[in-house]
Amino acid sequence: MAVYQVPGEYGTLQEAVESAEDSGDKENSIEIVGSPIRTSSGVALDAAFDAKRRLTIRPGRHLGRATIACNDGGHPIFELTRSGYVTFQDLDIVRRCTNNSDLMFLGDCNNITVERCRIGSIWSSTGTPGWSNLFVKDPIDVVVRNS
Repeated sequence: MAVYQVPGEYGTLQEAVESAEDSGDKENSIEIVGSPIRTSSGVALDAAFDAKRRLTIRPGRHLGRATIACNDGGHPIFELTRSGYVTFQDLDIVRRCTNNSDLMFLGDCNNITVERCRIGSIWSSTGTPGWSNLFVKDPIDVVVRNS
């Protein structure tokens, strides 16, 4: 199993995701070892994972939960396009500015699990109407549990 720690060996979540996408390991885990993680851009995941290669994003063992806070209201915090076999666990995925986009976007994804996650805005205003905390388009086996 390959483990990628953020912050630490990787300065951003996107760098850790790209390393996991390029690895040959069957099981990949991105561990948030310092919380909160602040990002000014979204984290994009593509079709690099499948039934033979999986990714889990979760807090490190010493943290009960981890916060990922985004300061960019114009992009999803996580954008999964044709992604598969990705799990999010025990995360607070929050927007720290006026919202002008979905917080998480899952498009044409399969076998995605979001468990024990809080997804929302911690900003004083709601932003532009019509956006979702979690927008799922054309899903196959997407599970949102205890979130």
